[in-house]
Amino acid sequence: MFRYLDASDDSFLQKDKDYNRVLKKLNNFKECLPSEDKELLLKMINEVYYKYQKSILTKSESDTELILSMIMALVTKQNLEIERLKKRHLFYVTFLPTL
Repeated sequence: MFRYLDASDDSFLQKDKDYNRVLKKLNNFKECLPSEDKELLLKMINEVYYKYQKSILTKSESDTELILSMIMALVTKQNLEIERLKKRHLFYVTFLPTL
């Protein structure tokens, strides 16, 4: 459902202090997840942070503001994906004959 950046190509993120703050704050939550879910979460964070970095960092001076901005970016991205899938499903239902 989610299109990802290549996880091996996140070297630019490793040097970003705000990205590392996000990961540090989410560490306790992340550690309780199964490995597959942990990997999925990290991929989602990588893509969303890369794409919406400017919006996430606007007025994100405290850790709480930074995490809330990150969560809002994740929710926005997920809603865009859901709408895209709905449109695709509607297209298939409307234009493809039933077998």
